[in-house]
Amino acid sequence: MSDSELSQYMRNSALGLLARREHSRRELSQKLSRKYGRHDDFSSHLIPSLLDELQEKCYQCDERFAESYVSYRSHSGKGPLRIIQELRDKGISEALVGRLVDEADHKWLSLALDVSRRRFGELSSDALDHEGVGRGKQVEHHEAQKIRAKQVRFLQGRGFTFAHINKVLW
Repeated sequence: MSDSELSQYMRNSALGLLARREHSRRELSQKLSRKYGRHDDFSSHLIPSLLDELQEKCYQCDERFAESYVSYRSHSGKGPLRIIQELRDKGISEALVGRLVDEADHKWLSLALDVSRRRFGELSSDALDHEGVGRGKQVEHHEAQKIRAKQVRFLQGRGFTFAHINKVLW
């Protein structure tokens, strides 16, 4: 396979990947390296220049990818800490990650409350007060602690901060 043919195959593969969904520069580089990295040194030198070309033509944009990713993951009930880590793993800059998560700051608390209600129903802090009485249900103090601990672990696993969790549960 000639260098120009390999270059065209790589370009078509990259455009095909980007046509399906947004990709970060790192994701696209990894996918192209896996597919074409075995050919020779030429392909490894070609990938960065191809990615530069795709960025110049606005086919690939880390900011657009990150905005889309934050929206998608938050709609699936994931919190800011988890989304931040996932974006870091995908090669998004700290500045961009911080800005996007801060822009969505107003919705994290309501998302945590919504996720908690979907998972645990209407168990609110009223139902789990120290006396164990709320909404006509008698819940013993020990049981209330177990339920709260389970809710905390669930929300932590989803990537919500302790500040969000405290506001939701107490």
